[in-house]
Amino acid sequence: MKTTLEMFSDVIASCFDQEFAKKLIAYRGNDKLQAKIDDFADRNTEGKLSSSELVEYRELIEVIGWFSVMQARARLYLQENLPPEKSSP
Repeated sequence: MKTTLEMFSDVIASCFDQEFAKKLIAYRGNDKLQAKIDDFADRNTEGKLSSSELVEYRELIEVIGWFSVMQARARLYLQENLPPEKSSP
């Protein structure tokens, strides 16, 4: 039986088209988000996150993992749905 997250992921994957899949694969976040993740990671290692920051940090880690899975599904979608490249004679 699929988890709720898997079912949610299936719904999003069913909306893929080539443009959306390519954008999803290319997305890498931004400097502000990366700085926040780096700050949380450093302070977590030092044991200096508040309880609410720790919750947010764990949520970020979960979202990043889920997003990585969706990027993998987008790559698979493109592999299965892009026409094969024609080789030159």
